[in-house]
Amino acid sequence: MIPLNVEFDVDYNGKPIHIKSKDTAKGVIYVATYPGAKDLFIHRATNAQGDHFWTSIPEGRQQAAERIGQMIDEYFHDHEND
Repeated sequence: MIPLNVEFDVDYNGKPIHIKSKDTAKGVIYVATYPGAKDLFIHRATNAQGDHFWTSIPEGRQQAAERIGQMIDEYFHDHEND
């Protein structure tokens, strides 16, 4: 299970970004804050076939959402026993 209300930092393209989770009525969203860009809101969604994928809210920054989503997954995998 992914913990709620967590904050951590990761490196994205050589720049530090801050990730913060937020619990909403429709599920958990993540806010990525990094220099030189607007905050990126991302969510792990499920398609009609049941596959999970990361998407930006609103759509339009999909490539960054996918990469940062992978980094979120890696962070939780690396810290699952903390």
